[in-house]
Amino acid sequence: MNYNLTDEMQEIIELSRKLSIQYSHGFINYDHFFLALLKSDSAAKKYTDGFPTTVWQKEFGEKYIKEEMNLEDASIPLTVYAEHVIKNAHLLSKQAGKKRIDSICLLLSILCFNNDIKVAYDKIGVIFEDIAIDYTENSLEKISPTFQIAALSKIGKFFSSEEKLKKRATSLYGVAYELYLYEKYTECIRACEIALELDGGLSEPKILKAYSAVAIRDFSLGLAEIKKLIEGDPDNFDYQICLSHIYDELGEYGKAFEIFEKLLIVYPADAVVHNNAGFSFLLQEKFKEAVPYFEKAIQLDNSFAFPLDNLGFVKFKLGYPEDGISLINKSLELDKGNSYAYKFKGLIYQSLGDKKEAMENFNLALKYGYTKSYGNDLIDIMKKIDPEN
Repeated sequence: MNYNLTDEMQEIIELSRKLSIQYSHGFINYDHFFLALLKSDSAAKKYTDGFPTTVWQKEFGEKYIKEEMNLEDASIPLTVYAEHVIKNAHLLSKQAGKKRIDSICLLLSILCFNNDIKVAYDKIGVIFEDIAIDYTENSLEKISPTFQIAALSKIGKFFSSEEKLKKRATSLYGVAYELYLYEKYTECIRACEIALELDGGLSEPKILKAYSAVAIRDFSLGLAEIKKLIEGDPDNFDYQICLSHIYDELGEYGKAFEIFEKLLIVYPADAVVHNNAGFSFLLQEKFKEAVPYFEKAIQLDNSFAFPLDNLGFVKFKLGYPEDGISLINKSLELDKGNSYAYKFKGLIYQSLGDKKEAMENFNLALKYGYTKSYGNDLIDIMKKIDPEN
């Protein structure tokens, strides 16, 4: 790729190459770029200072399988994800009115899609939009790769060998997975459908299709697809958790709890199962019944933010608003991007008559993606408080 890079970007790419050699990875991925940002004195440093380099370096070193490498090898390839990060950094730099790609554009590009780095930033409450506004004093549009799905479609299906069809289907799955990471869920579903028309034996597109349907809150499609997956793998933990979530969203709480009862027998020490079982009771407004599940989840994993804010809301509903706010604040110390926690906190302040504090928390919930993940109910609540909002 031929892009106009600042000197610091040239240094970051070179340091990424050295990291690949140091860890015998044989390629450069987006997280090589991020570790290089952590280890360099670049313009992005102001946004990376909160990350302990040694911890990230240790996890990074264990992340990929080591390969036999020539330590003098200068032609280490970029992964598809790294290529897209550089290309998107170029588009972001143009959007920001910059003449060359710098380290901040690189970081912003990494934060355009779902990955472990974005998750870490979400937890400290720093999102793409915060850095973009600080960088340009204007908002920037997130960039995602453009894929011509039709070009990889079933055209020529009857004139291709089975081997070629399987290769095309596998290629389409790769496209679908990247669309999923960039939260292009509708396009992901379409790519999965075409891949399955070419090779119905592939399991991965079926999984992506099910999870994409849930992500866009198409629970009817999600239910149909996850049931098909469970038929082939009835004991799969992730599928069962997904199915219970769908049942809760559809209001079929009895079916959801049947799943939790079975999972609690098989996974008695799993904090997620206990938390989700408690949340099912919370949705039914059976607050007393929810308490022991949240307490057990916290006992099993005190770094898990969700049961803390869930228990906080339940405590409020049982008549203890101060305890509720305290627990929710503990949740937010662990995950500042927990949108549901801000919603719960806002509801408590609303009940206490503090409209200003309620709206501040509701707006934070929106900032951290509540609507995208959970629907529009919060918008309706806010309109009742402030019809002009």
